[in-house]
Amino acid sequence: TLTSRTRGLIGEKELDLIQNGALLVNTARAAIIDEQALIKTLKTGRILAALDVFNKEPLSRDHPLLNLPNVLSTPHMLGFSSYWKTKLGLTVINDLERFINKVPLKEEVTKDMFRRQSAM
Repeated sequence: TLTSRTRGLIGEKELDLIQNGALLVNTARAAIIDEQALIKTLKTGRILAALDVFNKEPLSRDHPLLNLPNVLSTPHMLGFSSYWKTKLGLTVINDLERFINKVPLKEEVTKDMFRRQSAM
């Protein structure tokens, strides 16, 4: 839950404490992490991120989080049945493992595919 106490809970100082090569996953609330500090850290290539929540949705096509090679961005979706939540979760886990191990993703959405699917 996003509250005044959790907004910006993870900033530059906390991101600097993350071990090199670690994967940061945020599926909670985007504002828990200082977005600018996250982008700055991700641009170093020191960590990876998997995100399905963003400060402003949808992200603009030129948003850094969509263009960094060490970021996996997915839409935040709620309301699937437990069967589909489990299936989707396993698919994400499998592709995250592939991403971390620098193996081609099975369910990859390319920039062109994303742009076509998110065009307004």
